[in-house]
Amino acid sequence: MAKLRDVPEEENKVNDTDTSEDESGTEEIENGVGRVSVSGADGRSGTGENNNTDAGSEISGIMKDISQHLEFFGYEVDDLGERYGVKHARHWNFMFGPAAEGVLFRGYISTSDDAPAERLLEYCNTLSTQAVVCRFYIDGDGDFTFEAWWPNFYNRRVFCTFLEAWQSDGARIAAHPDSREMLSN
Repeated sequence: MAKLRDVPEEENKVNDTDTSEDESGTEEIENGVGRVSVSGADGRSGTGENNNTDAGSEISGIMKDISQHLEFFGYEVDDLGERYGVKHARHWNFMFGPAAEGVLFRGYISTSDDAPAERLLEYCNTLSTQAVVCRFYIDGDGDFTFEAWWPNFYNRRVFCTFLEAWQSDGARIAAHPDSREMLSN
């Protein structure tokens, strides 16, 4: 299971940031981790290849960056049009797609037919209070759902931290003593 790591103090520093701006107002920021382009006054950003001001194109570029990042870490990523389906041998399967000017990561697990509704809600509440980035709930179809929202932005290091927290929250599902009773196999 994934474990969050402490980030050494020197990796948290941003005071050695190098910036430059072109005629279009796009600012390139180099901070020792990678280069990020910030377009316009709204502060949205993505990779240097995605400086389009069209929100649909921008989120599409960010989702492509996320897809490539996940593939680097051993995930199988399928482009399903507006969404991506994601599988991994050791982590929960999930999907991600555009939502609320960002990206929503969501996974579903069928619940046990024998699980009492009140206990399912207690189970979700317990997991949600322990989670770092995920929220857990029972959707309208009765499926156990876990999800997390990512802003309209991509930075390799920051996304890696998010991914570690997502995996850690997913590991809480498997580790919870009531999971076998609450969820279908």
